[in-house]
This record gives sequence, structure tokens and C-alpha cells, in this order.
Amino acid sequence: MVNAGENKVLLKIPWVDRSKCKRESECKAAAVCKQKAFEVRPPSEDEPGLACDFPLVDLERCKNCGECEKACPEHAVKMV
Repeated sequence: MVNAGENKVLLKIPWVDRSKCKRESECKAAAVCKQKAFEVRPPSEDEPGLACDFPLVDLERCKNCGECEKACPEHAVKMV
């Protein structure tokens, strides 16, 4: 929360729910991010079509637009 005198601005940031994320190599949330804030992990050697780990979000690049949340078909990305 940013306090600017009496005005308070609540900034939400993207959070990846690991219980819902399917670790797809073609992450739709990452694909819509114009700031390239999502880092999709390298492909898994054991699981075709999946990344080796969950995506990372660079909060310094993120502009808090929420497009990633809208794009994720698994509802694994939440703005919190």
C-alpha cells in the first residue's frame, strides 16, 4: 500500500497458485504479458509440453495490469 497523504493506493501483484498451475511450456499468462514479466522455465526433460518448474514473475518489470490473470485458463494467476 502506498500512502500519499490521505490518499491510499492499493497495488496488486500477480501470484502463481502452484496447486492450479499446469507448468505448460506455452504459458498463456506469459504470452499476453507486454512487459515480459513472466519467465517460463525451460522445458522438462521428463514431461513433454511442460516446463521444468513453475513460471517466475519479475515484479520490477510487472506493471500490475492484470492481463496475466485474465489469460490463464487454469485460474492459477491471481492478482493479490
